[in-house]
Amino acid sequence: MQTSMSQQLAMAPAMGAYANVSSVGVSNIKTGRDREKKDMQDLNERFASYIERVRFLEAQNRRLADELDKLKSKWGKETTAIKAMYQAELDEARRLLDDAEKEKARLQIRVSSLEQDIEELRIKLNTQHAQLEDQKEQIAKQNETLSSY
Repeated sequence: MQTSMSQQLAMAPAMGAYANVSSVGVSNIKTGRDREKKDMQDLNERFASYIERVRFLEAQNRRLADELDKLKSKWGKETTAIKAMYQAELDEARRLLDDAEKEKARLQIRVSSLEQDIEELRIKLNTQHAQLEDQKEQIAKQNETLSSY
């Protein structure tokens, strides 16, 4: 047993060195694991805040989409009512415009006809006026002839 004791004594400084090295290694591993654990916790917190932000934006997007649909349906109804209201007025205005154009064409034909009648009457008037002057001259000559007897 003596050898075993002396072997143990010789090994004692080596075991202390191993214990010291083991203690440092364990400490390094523990520190590394603590750092990894903290990094994972930080990543989890960032991920949780990211998911929360995504959910908030999705909810806001749904709310805005609903609001847009409401506005579209409301705008469509108002537009249809306004269109119907003005469509009747536009149809009436078109009808009146067509009637006015027809009346204008009718009046232009009438004016043209009346201008022709006026020209014919003017020619007839000038002819009658010329005949009247001729007759006046004949009467004047006949009066002269009668007064000379």
